[in-house]
Amino acid sequence: MIVAMSDDDGPQRGAFNIAASFFDVLRQAVAKMWRQINENVKKLEADHGTANDENNVFLDSTFESRIGDRRRGKHKHDREALKAAIKALPSNQCRKCRHLSAKVNVPISTLHEMLKSQKFLKRHSSTLKPKLTTSNKHLRMMHCLDHINPVTINSRTQPMKHQDLFDEVHVDEKLFYVSRDGESYITCFDEEPPEREVGHKSHITKVMFLCAQARPRLLHNGVWWDGKIGIWPVGCCRAAQRASVNRPAGTLLFKNETIDMDKCRSMLINDVVPAMLNE
Repeated sequence: MIVAMSDDDGPQRGAFNIAASFFDVLRQAVAKMWRQINENVKKLEADHGTANDENNVFLDSTFESRIGDRRRGKHKHDREALKAAIKALPSNQCRKCRHLSAKVNVPISTLHEMLKSQKFLKRHSSTLKPKLTTSNKHLRMMHCLDHINPVTINSRTQPMKHQDLFDEVHVDEKLFYVSRDGESYITCFDEEPPEREVGHKSHITKVMFLCAQARPRLLHNGVWWDGKIGIWPVGCCRAAQRASVNRPAGTLLFKNETIDMDKCRSMLINDVVPAMLNE
């Protein structure tokens, strides 16, 4: 029927709809079968030179849809074969059910049922871990040995103990956002909430801070010290050269600076060491 309504350019407009209404099927089913028949014809012509017999009639194999070969009814997949197929796949092809379904030829719903109800599959979250070389392990071991109390190293009556570390200060950098989106406040009923504005919500300014902290300890007066020495922003305040709608000229504005070896050394000498002496 489609061939009768075709010309040199292929099926005429509306041919699939007419055939679908005559056989009471969907138009998509007719179009899909038409494509399959054309593929079979091209395959037969490539293999045998022609798709017709001596009477100029298409061979029966041209119209085979292989629907009868499909699996019908409920089917229980071989668990051992499925397990071997999954184990043979690399881990990057087993991240999601649809990826795994395409590789082992098992429906997504079946894999989902195995994952949720049956004790056959399980989900595992993998995190990246640092790979330590031999030199890294050696340096870590030497660092641990350097912090052992020398009095207890050669002692035969007490086990080795680490030093109290009361004379050490840990210094590190930390990035903080100037403001965060979606903050909530508890205010009085007659109080106006604070107004916060940024140029772009996806480009909120970050500020680098230098933090110094020591081990908490009990002071002589019986009060516990939390060990917080101080935190200092990496930058400086500069006066605005021009007036704008946001602030007048001369307003002090904080300007970020890039921290490097010289900047870190300067902050250690001018900020961290005086704060340590005051503590």
